[in-house]
Amino acid sequence: MDYCTLGRSGLRVSRLNLGAMTFGTGTGIWQSIAALDREQTTRLVALAVERGVNLIDTADAYSQGQSEQRVGEALTALGLDESRMLVATKVRLRTGPGPNDVGLGRSHILRAVETSLKRIGRDHVDLLQLHDRDALVPLAETCARSTTWCAKARCATWARAILAPRNWSARTPSPQPATARALPATKFTTRSPRATWSTRSPPWRASTGWP
Repeated sequence: MDYCTLGRSGLRVSRLNLGAMTFGTGTGIWQSIAALDREQTTRLVALAVERGVNLIDTADAYSQGQSEQRVGEALTALGLDESRMLVATKVRLRTGPGPNDVGLGRSHILRAVETSLKRIGRDHVDLLQLHDRDALVPLAETCARSTTWCAKARCATWARAILAPRNWSARTPSPQPATARALPATKFTTRSPRATWSTRSPPWRASTGWP
Protein backbone atom coordinates (compact mmCIF):
# COMPACT_ATOMS: atom_id res chain seq x y z
CA MET A 1 0.00 0.00 0.00
CA ASP A 2 1.20 3.51 -0.81
CA TYR A 3 0.76 6.30 1.74
CA CYS A 4 0.46 10.04 1.28
CA THR A 5 0.19 13.12 3.50
CA LEU A 6 -3.36 14.31 4.07
CA GLY A 7 -3.25 17.94 2.99
CA ARG A 8 -1.37 20.07 5.50
CA SER A 9 -2.36 17.92 8.48
CA GLY A 10 0.78 15.79 8.66
CA LEU A 11 -1.35 12.63 8.82
CA ARG A 12 -0.05 9.81 6.65
CA VAL A 13 -2.96 7.95 5.11
CA SER A 14 -3.27 5.02 2.74
CA ARG A 15 -4.07 5.79 -0.90
CA LEU A 16 -7.14 3.60 -0.54
CA ASN A 17 -9.49 4.17 2.39
CA LEU A 18 -12.37 2.07 3.70
CA GLY A 19 -15.79 3.67 3.29
CA ALA A 20 -18.35 2.74 5.95
CA MET A 21 -21.62 3.73 4.30
CA THR A 22 -22.70 0.07 4.14
CA PHE A 23 -22.02 -0.60 7.83
CA GLY A 24 -25.12 -1.17 9.95
CA THR A 25 -28.76 -1.88 9.16
CA GLY A 26 -30.67 1.36 9.37
CA THR A 27 -34.18 2.24 8.27
CA GLY A 28 -35.52 4.17 5.30
CA ILE A 29 -33.01 4.66 2.50
CA TRP A 30 -30.38 2.77 4.50
CA GLN A 31 -32.30 -0.46 4.05
CA SER A 32 -31.23 -0.45 0.40
CA ILE A 33 -27.68 0.83 1.04
CA ALA A 34 -26.41 -0.72 4.27
CA ALA A 35 -26.64 -4.31 5.42
CA LEU A 36 -23.39 -5.27 7.17
CA ASP A 37 -23.74 -6.56 10.73
CA ARG A 38 -21.07 -6.52 13.42
CA GLU A 39 -19.35 -9.73 12.31
CA GLN A 40 -19.31 -8.77 8.64
CA THR A 41 -18.01 -5.30 9.42
CA THR A 42 -15.21 -6.67 11.59
CA ARG A 43 -14.13 -9.10 8.87
CA LEU A 44 -14.07 -6.31 6.30
CA VAL A 45 -12.04 -4.01 8.54
CA ALA A 46 -9.59 -6.83 9.29
CA LEU A 47 -9.13 -7.46 5.57
CA ALA A 48 -8.54 -3.75 4.94
CA VAL A 49 -5.88 -3.67 7.67
CA GLU A 50 -4.15 -6.68 6.13
CA ARG A 51 -3.99 -4.77 2.83
CA GLY A 52 -2.46 -1.70 4.49
CA VAL A 53 -5.54 0.54 4.76
CA ASN A 54 -5.26 2.90 7.74
CA LEU A 55 -8.29 5.21 7.40
CA ILE A 56 -12.00 4.46 7.80
CA ASP A 57 -14.47 7.08 6.53
CA THR A 58 -17.88 7.08 8.20
CA ALA A 59 -20.61 9.64 9.03
CA ASP A 60 -23.06 10.29 11.85
CA ALA A 61 -26.01 9.99 9.46
CA TYR A 62 -25.08 6.61 7.96
CA SER A 63 -27.71 4.08 9.09
CA GLN A 64 -28.89 6.49 11.79
CA GLY A 65 -25.53 6.27 13.56
CA GLN A 66 -25.12 2.50 13.29
CA SER A 67 -22.18 2.89 10.92
CA GLU A 68 -20.13 4.74 13.54
CA GLN A 69 -21.16 2.17 16.12
CA ARG A 70 -20.04 -0.71 13.89
CA VAL A 71 -16.73 1.06 13.27
CA GLY A 72 -16.18 1.38 17.01
CA GLU A 73 -17.04 -2.27 17.60
CA ALA A 74 -14.65 -3.42 14.88
CA LEU A 75 -11.81 -1.25 16.19
CA THR A 76 -12.30 -2.69 19.67
CA ALA A 77 -12.60 -6.29 18.49
CA LEU A 78 -9.42 -6.03 16.43
CA GLY A 79 -7.50 -3.97 18.97
CA LEU A 80 -6.87 -1.14 16.52
CA ASP A 81 -5.70 2.14 18.05
CA GLU A 82 -4.88 5.43 16.27
CA SER A 83 -1.45 4.14 15.26
CA ARG A 84 -3.04 1.46 13.09
CA MET A 85 -6.41 2.89 12.00
CA LEU A 86 -7.47 6.52 11.67
CA VAL A 87 -11.14 7.50 11.67
CA ALA A 88 -12.91 10.19 9.67
CA THR A 89 -16.54 11.11 10.25
CA LYS A 90 -18.94 13.81 9.09
CA VAL A 91 -21.45 16.27 10.49
CA ARG A 92 -24.34 18.17 8.87
CA LEU A 93 -27.12 15.77 7.84
CA ARG A 94 -30.21 15.06 9.91
CA THR A 95 -29.59 12.76 12.86
CA GLY A 96 -32.96 12.98 14.61
CA PRO A 97 -36.50 14.40 14.43
CA GLY A 98 -35.80 17.62 16.34
CA PRO A 99 -35.45 21.05 14.68
CA ASN A 100 -31.81 21.27 15.79
CA ASP A 101 -30.85 17.72 14.83
CA VAL A 102 -29.46 18.92 11.51
CA GLY A 103 -27.15 21.55 10.08
CA LEU A 104 -23.83 23.23 10.77
CA GLY A 105 -24.86 25.46 13.64
CA ARG A 106 -23.03 25.40 16.96
CA SER A 107 -25.67 23.38 18.81
CA HIS A 108 -25.79 20.55 16.30
CA ILE A 109 -22.02 20.36 15.80
CA LEU A 110 -21.38 20.19 19.56
CA ARG A 111 -23.88 17.40 20.17
CA ALA A 112 -23.10 15.52 16.96
CA VAL A 113 -19.36 15.31 17.62
CA GLU A 114 -19.81 14.14 21.20
CA THR A 115 -22.30 11.50 20.07
CA SER A 116 -19.97 10.32 17.30
CA LEU A 117 -17.09 9.94 19.77
CA LYS A 118 -19.24 7.79 22.06
CA ARG A 119 -20.23 5.50 19.19
CA ILE A 120 -16.69 5.18 17.84
CA GLY A 121 -15.24 4.71 21.31
CA ARG A 122 -12.40 7.21 21.06
CA ASP A 123 -11.68 10.58 22.61
CA HIS A 124 -11.17 12.25 19.22
CA VAL A 125 -11.63 11.73 15.49
CA ASP A 126 -8.74 12.19 13.10
CA LEU A 127 -10.73 13.98 10.40
CA LEU A 128 -14.02 15.86 10.88
CA GLN A 129 -15.79 16.60 7.60
CA LEU A 130 -18.67 18.93 6.77
CA HIS A 131 -21.10 16.62 4.97
CA ASP A 132 -22.79 19.37 2.96
CA ARG A 133 -23.36 23.12 2.91
CA ASP A 134 -25.81 24.79 5.28
CA ALA A 135 -27.40 27.86 3.72
CA LEU A 136 -28.85 28.91 7.10
CA VAL A 137 -25.50 29.23 8.89
CA PRO A 138 -22.66 31.57 7.83
CA LEU A 139 -19.56 29.56 7.04
CA ALA A 140 -17.53 31.72 9.42
CA GLU A 141 -19.67 30.44 12.30
CA THR A 142 -19.25 26.82 11.24
CA CYS A 143 -15.51 27.32 10.80
CA ALA A 144 -15.23 28.81 14.28
CA ARG A 145 -17.00 25.81 15.84
CA SER A 146 -14.91 23.27 13.94
CA THR A 147 -11.67 25.08 14.74
CA THR A 148 -12.68 25.11 18.42
CA TRP A 149 -13.10 21.35 18.38
CA CYS A 150 -9.65 20.89 16.85
CA ALA A 151 -8.17 23.21 19.49
CA LYS A 152 -9.78 21.06 22.20
CA ALA A 153 -8.23 17.96 20.59
CA ARG A 154 -11.63 16.45 19.82
CA CYS A 155 -10.58 16.20 16.18
CA ALA A 156 -7.10 16.23 14.68
CA THR A 157 -8.07 18.16 11.56
CA TRP A 158 -11.15 18.97 9.50
CA ALA A 159 -12.37 19.20 5.96
CA ARG A 160 -15.44 19.45 3.78
CA ALA A 161 -17.22 16.67 1.96
CA ILE A 162 -19.64 17.14 -0.91
CA LEU A 163 -22.90 15.22 -0.66
CA ALA A 164 -23.69 15.72 -4.35
CA PRO A 165 -22.44 18.10 -7.06
CA ARG A 166 -26.01 19.19 -7.82
CA ASN A 167 -26.06 20.98 -4.47
CA TRP A 168 -23.47 23.38 -5.86
CA SER A 169 -24.93 24.76 -9.08
CA ALA A 170 -23.61 27.72 -11.03
CA ARG A 171 -26.77 29.61 -9.99
CA THR A 172 -26.13 29.11 -6.28
CA PRO A 173 -24.71 32.25 -4.58
CA SER A 174 -21.44 31.29 -2.96
CA PRO A 175 -19.92 34.05 -0.82
CA GLN A 176 -18.93 31.50 1.83
CA PRO A 177 -15.66 30.24 0.26
CA ALA A 178 -14.29 33.78 0.21
CA THR A 179 -15.14 34.05 3.89
CA ALA A 180 -13.23 30.86 4.61
CA ARG A 181 -10.18 32.05 2.71
CA ALA A 182 -10.23 35.29 4.69
CA LEU A 183 -9.91 33.38 7.96
CA PRO A 184 -6.41 31.81 8.13
CA ALA A 185 -7.31 29.51 11.02
CA THR A 186 -10.24 27.94 9.19
CA LYS A 187 -8.65 26.56 6.04
CA PHE A 188 -9.92 23.14 5.08
CA THR A 189 -7.41 20.31 5.05
CA THR A 190 -9.10 18.28 2.32
CA ARG A 191 -12.22 18.08 0.22
CA SER A 192 -14.12 14.96 -0.74
CA PRO A 193 -16.22 15.38 -3.91
CA ARG A 194 -18.65 12.68 -4.94
CA ALA A 195 -16.73 10.08 -6.92
CA THR A 196 -16.67 6.36 -7.64
CA TRP A 197 -14.40 4.10 -9.64
CA SER A 198 -16.74 4.51 -12.63
CA THR A 199 -17.93 8.11 -12.28
CA ARG A 200 -16.19 11.45 -11.88
CA SER A 201 -17.98 14.80 -11.84
CA PRO A 202 -15.31 17.47 -12.55
CA PRO A 203 -17.68 20.26 -13.73
CA TRP A 204 -18.69 21.05 -10.14
CA ARG A 205 -15.29 22.55 -9.40
CA ALA A 206 -15.75 25.47 -11.77
CA SER A 207 -19.25 26.27 -10.51
CA THR A 208 -18.72 26.37 -6.77
CA GLY A 209 -16.00 28.92 -6.28
CA TRP A 210 -14.29 26.65 -3.75
CA PRO A 211 -10.49 26.30 -3.93
